[in-house]
Amino acid sequence: MYATREAAEEHLYRREREQERKRAEHEPELRRLRMAMADAHPDRGGSNEEFIAARGAYKRALRQAS
Repeated sequence: MYATREAAEEHLYRREREQERKRAEHEPELRRLRMAMADAHPDRGGSNEEFIAARGAYKRALRQAS
């Protein structure tokens, strides 16, 4: 039990705030990787291998930001 409602809410929403903070820190890198993934897409002249590699890098960064 928590002494106050505020303490309970702090505990309840702490993880969400931490995830938002981490996401904000990684946003420039995620944006860069997302653009690289789009540029490597075969419809934009990239190869399948380039796109797969770029998508893998983006997904790894996304997991780290979570």
